[in-house]
Amino acid sequence: MKDKKNNSIIDLILLLIYLICALYFMAELYLGSLLSFRFMLLLGIGLLLILILLFLSISKNAKSLLRRLITILLCLLLLALSIVQMGIRTAFYELDNVPKTTYHLSLIVSDEDVMDIKDIKGGEIGLLADQANSNTFALNELKKAKASFTYVEYIDYSKLILDLMNGRLDGILVNDALYQKMCDLYTDVAANTHTIKDFNHVVKINFNQRDKDLNSEPFTVFVSGMDQNGDVSLAAKTDVNMLLMVDPSRHHVEIISLLRDTYVPNPAYDYYPDKLTHTSYNGIDNTVESIESVFGFPIDYYVRVNFSTLINIVDTLDGIDVDVALSFCEQDSNRSFDTPICVDEGWQRLNGEEALAYARHRTSYSDVERTKAQQHIVEALAQRLFSTDSIPKISDVLKTASENILMNVDMASVKAFMRNEIDTPRMWTFNAVSLTAGTTAMLPCISWDSSWPLSVYLLSDTDLSMVYSKYLEMFDVLDFSLFNFNLNNELSEEIMPPYNSYLITAENVNYKLDEVFALLPADPIEIYETLEPGTVEENEQSVFDPMAQIQTSKLARAREESNSE
Repeated sequence: MKDKKNNSIIDLILLLIYLICALYFMAELYLGSLLSFRFMLLLGIGLLLILILLFLSISKNAKSLLRRLITILLCLLLLALSIVQMGIRTAFYELDNVPKTTYHLSLIVSDEDVMDIKDIKGGEIGLLADQANSNTFALNELKKAKASFTYVEYIDYSKLILDLMNGRLDGILVNDALYQKMCDLYTDVAANTHTIKDFNHVVKINFNQRDKDLNSEPFTVFVSGMDQNGDVSLAAKTDVNMLLMVDPSRHHVEIISLLRDTYVPNPAYDYYPDKLTHTSYNGIDNTVESIESVFGFPIDYYVRVNFSTLINIVDTLDGIDVDVALSFCEQDSNRSFDTPICVDEGWQRLNGEEALAYARHRTSYSDVERTKAQQHIVEALAQRLFSTDSIPKISDVLKTASENILMNVDMASVKAFMRNEIDTPRMWTFNAVSLTAGTTAMLPCISWDSSWPLSVYLLSDTDLSMVYSKYLEMFDVLDFSLFNFNLNNELSEEIMPPYNSYLITAENVNYKLDEVFALLPADPIEIYETLEPGTVEENEQSVFDPMAQIQTSKLARAREESNSE
């Protein structure tokens, strides 16, 4: 009798532990907000029924050993699932925890005897006009350090570095990524210059406030891939540029690849022409604004990744299945051929390093073919993420993403989107498009030495029409006011985005290029300001603006003067 009573107590304790595990699991699911109320209700009812059945088996004196084993296994399963869900919830929190963009500026000097800011007291510092906000931040920091010097604003960074090397300037204040580019281009720069002060201007990202319902309204996402490892928040050049048009009602995604050399207006330089990849030196917001001005519609969200993002996510998913177009060998993620990454042609499962190598490889074919390879990687990654065998890996994928992804979409919207997909799962379709109707040319870029033309890709009217039409298709819009009409009042085939007076295309380059660059002034901008030493309180930082006396940049003034003539 006593043994029977003890056995009942053990069974009841196990049931209590099961109840606690079940409640903890349900609490984690509730806090995670990834399941709909319907699923939560069904799951809760199921766990309650199991509890009742276990309790009834005790009262009917069913085999205690089997019952206890089942109860223990259920407790362990619930505990494991709770830990996974807690990991998912934590990863979402990290992704939602005030993301930022970091503008890393460096004060560079060429005099080997100058090792401190005080050593250039009263000297001249050159800075780029397109870095206005970060310049203000850096000058604030210099003011706090009681530095005193005169600064002069430049447009052309090649002229800026030349004046430093020739001794006209005592120092220059530039974006770190741009300085590394200078060192790559000019052999003497790396050997004869050094950094005496670094400034990290951290700007919090405001989540998109368009108030879109991602489960019913079409939305656009710009995917930006940095061509390096390291902090994804740093403003640096991008190697991958993709525009995703997501239509939730049709469960369809259009993947439009933009060549890194696409000739676009650069907002940081008053919309003068530049390579698309150069616009990212001024942050991803600058690149997004540039693309919006080209295609005539808003980009709702952006996602920025680096080498580490792709490698870690692909490896977390145990690889992705890709039909590789050709056999090749490429640098590893550290840009080294010491241990080259070699991949054979054909269908195969690629690991992270192999997927990155395929996305980066360009020596065997054109940039257009490379963008197609990148599209294959994105499509394979999406299909892998949506597959059922990836569900147990969601927590690890999100943890990796939280460490290597920068984006401006709030996690509440992402959770609502995922909740809907879990509630009503359907297969998604993907269509990859590359812009190839334009032409390549050697043209000047505003952020480059204007006497040194670069290879660029000129968008055609066909490219613009195709992208804009695909955007309108998501909304079932067919407004005849958007069509072009010829002189005979016949409807043309192309639907064009709103006219952009700054955009140079394959059709207008012969007359538009000279018209645009005719307004470009000579460097340096002949506006000097003196920064006097002093103490700046923390609450005064937003008040002090040494750039405020420069009401508009020389580029803007030149354009205004031209328009007034």
